Amino acid sequence: MSPNHLKTLSLLLVLTTISCSKDTGNLQKDASDFTKKGNSELAQYLPFENTEDFDTAQKGFIADSDGNMSFSFISNQTSPSTVNPSLWRQAQLNNISGLFEVTPGIYQVRGFDLANITFIKGNTGWIVVDPLTTKESAQKALALFRENKGDAAITGVIFTHSHVDHFGGAKGILSDQDIKNGVPIVAPQHFFEEAVSENLLAGNVMGRRASYMYGNLLPKDEKGTVDAGLGKGVAVGDVSILEPTKTISKTGEKYTIDGVEFEFLMAQNTEAPAEFMFYIPKYKAASSAEVINHTLHNLSTLRGAKTRNSLLWADAIQTSKAFLANRTDVLFGSHHWPTWGQNKINTFLTKHGDLYKYIHDQTLRMANMGSTYLEIAEDIVIPDSLAKEFYNRGYYGTVNHNVKAVYDFYFGAWWDGNPANLYKLPPVAVAKKYVEFMGGEDKAIAMAHESFKKGEYRWVAEVMNHVIFANPNNQKARNLSADAMEQLAYQSESAVWRAYFLTGSLELRNGIQELPTPQLGSADMIKALPFSTFLDYLAVRLNPDKSKDVNLTIATSIGANKYTITIENSVLKYQKGLPANPDLSITMPKDIFDQLLLKQITIADLNEKDVTISDKEEFKKFMSLFDNFEFWFGVVTP
Repeated sequence: MSPNHLKTLSLLLVLTTISCSKDTGNLQKDASDFTKKGNSELAQYLPFENTEDFDTAQKGFIADSDGNMSFSFISNQTSPSTVNPSLWRQAQLNNISGLFEVTPGIYQVRGFDLANITFIKGNTGWIVVDPLTTKESAQKALALFRENKGDAAITGVIFTHSHVDHFGGAKGILSDQDIKNGVPIVAPQHFFEEAVSENLLAGNVMGRRASYMYGNLLPKDEKGTVDAGLGKGVAVGDVSILEPTKTISKTGEKYTIDGVEFEFLMAQNTEAPAEFMFYIPKYKAASSAEVINHTLHNLSTLRGAKTRNSLLWADAIQTSKAFLANRTDVLFGSHHWPTWGQNKINTFLTKHGDLYKYIHDQTLRMANMGSTYLEIAEDIVIPDSLAKEFYNRGYYGTVNHNVKAVYDFYFGAWWDGNPANLYKLPPVAVAKKYVEFMGGEDKAIAMAHESFKKGEYRWVAEVMNHVIFANPNNQKARNLSADAMEQLAYQSESAVWRAYFLTGSLELRNGIQELPTPQLGSADMIKALPFSTFLDYLAVRLNPDKSKDVNLTIATSIGANKYTITIENSVLKYQKGLPANPDLSITMPKDIFDQLLLKQITIADLNEKDVTISDKEEFKKFMSLFDNFEFWFGVVTP
């Protein structure tokens, strides 16, 4: 079971974008002079006079449609004062959307979802790479493609990795008949297991944090969401999944789809736990999947996930340089726009890989000199030769939080080695003590106001967080913290940092805006879920107080899945096979089980012809032992 990476649960959640709805005054503030100054200094540092990316992003343009996710307010003008100028530039580039020719025989639709969908011409039809997040976004992209390139059949599908924005729209491009006919579906080894199981165990908290990370709750405007850094945003709709007919496990492995040969380069446990890149000799073209992007990616995501291996990531990029050397005319990815020309590809791969290696090596160098992760993140300086390349800027991941990820990978980030931090008080308890030591809430707020006037927004947010956790109803503290977070957002080059700060600001001012609670996944995902994975999830939900005196052995026959579930010592365990003398026996078809899990039916709806429960009272007792997780828990409040 690997609860790794969800390109976030919010990719599976249908969260409606909302604006500030409570009438609590002028909620959105203008940029302060300190914010304007900081943004101006960055504009002076970076080579904004270099507009080559804009030419490249528009190269091969064929057509657009109204089915994309472009943000109409984003113009070709200079950045507004409320948006970091480098992020505004990325937002402008990601706003260039539609159908593009990568090279004759390869086409991409960009800007219809967080990721790109790619069409590669085969002998009889089209091979599709990474069919987006939802059926709806994939169908819109396919419609634009067919309108301009004809109605030839889809003759193959490639999933480059196990994140949902690269496979969720599969049934939007393949019909049931296509699937029955055996259209080849190619993916990296372990793709299916990772795709259906990731983030189930930690899904609720990761989904809640994802609502912050992707700005789902924010308005789309110059004081709200402008971009996602990796693409414009995440499409919403119906998520599907298809099991691969062919998995790739070795670098150098070759496979032919509809007459087109692909050579694969494995990149497992880099950006995703199951991932590959590939080269197409016929077109002298290569796909970098999501290993190589026009942004620094996340070694650890703000929504929460297992920390990624920066050294493996750097090595994968370096290996790709040798793998593609002297034979590649164009490198295209699962996000952003392609890079043309072997020399430019080499430079891109060298500097992009060196950035990940530099962050890895320098974090460990400074750690070995006694610095903590907070100190390293503050003190590390990226060389100009790397930092001034726009594709190395932190639009999605940042140097700051990637340094902390490297430290976490080797040492664990919960503790910096200082015994004073070994057994710290929890947030509410420590907040009350801090406020007491600061002389009370009013004095703390008054001092923080003075710090705000000096542009010390990070400090204001930290101090006010203590006041808020000591007294969540102190609206003055909430408003001041919101004002500080808002300025930090306006300064943030990272789209996801911006979204996080602005969402925090929104909820401090307005309270939590509860929308319909999202489900953990689509029907397709639930049906594909291995029964053992569901039992792992059930074990996480077991309430220890309710189950402390329970000793229960259950025989479960769910379709062809026969398992023994045991509850003892407030722990749920399971093993294959049925017990000799169970306390409870449950038998039901898998589709009925799926409907129960999807809450399409209740226990009361069960037909005794389909379901056998040996002891209904014992079954009710069993069902009462589990917690239902509340999605809309506090993030900026206790």
